[in-house]
Amino acid sequence: MDGSLALFDNISGLLVWSSKTSSLGVQTASLLNTGNLDLMGSGQEVVWESFHRPTDTLLPGQSLHFPQALQAPSANSAAGCYSFQARSSGEVILVWDSNVTYWSSHLSPSIVATEARFEPNGVFGLFDETGKIVWYRSSKDFRDPSVVFRLLRIDPDGNVRIYSWDDDLHLWKVGWQEVENQCYVFGSCGLYSICGYNSTWPNL
Repeated sequence: MDGSLALFDNISGLLVWSSKTSSLGVQTASLLNTGNLDLMGSGQEVVWESFHRPTDTLLPGQSLHFPQALQAPSANSAAGCYSFQARSSGEVILVWDSNVTYWSSHLSPSIVATEARFEPNGVFGLFDETGKIVWYRSSKDFRDPSVVFRLLRIDPDGNVRIYSWDDDLHLWKVGWQEVENQCYVFGSCGLYSICGYNSTWPNL
């Protein structure tokens, strides 16, 4: 009734998460076709939206701005050690435990990106202030008109992937991943290991 979106623990009744919009005049909530969840005021102005608070996934049309990040989940549903971060320089990086960078988009110093955005056509790109794309990665089914649903996600193994929904097989298929050799993801093989890679997972 106060206009705050809240998640409670079913057993204890404790508040787990809140949109913290109780004093902002929220009147309605709407889940859009884009997947964005909006809380709106009496004039239908957007007071809060889920696209501005990413977790581990970007949907088509969703952006990352500094200092936002995608945080990988762990096996026990707690926050994992891996994150995909937007930097103040405009680059995006993959980081382990907040201090070990094991991949970067490596923009030229003369290029300044202001937004990282996942596009509906299967492209994840960095854009400058004029809207020009200055760096990108694309799914192998780029612009395939048969693909209706896509998402970009950082997985528990520390890799970032673009997934496309295969309606015939009823599963998500990987169209692109940033680190081709999983052994290059920091910590994949554990400490003091000799690592070999196959198409499914590093072999120790």
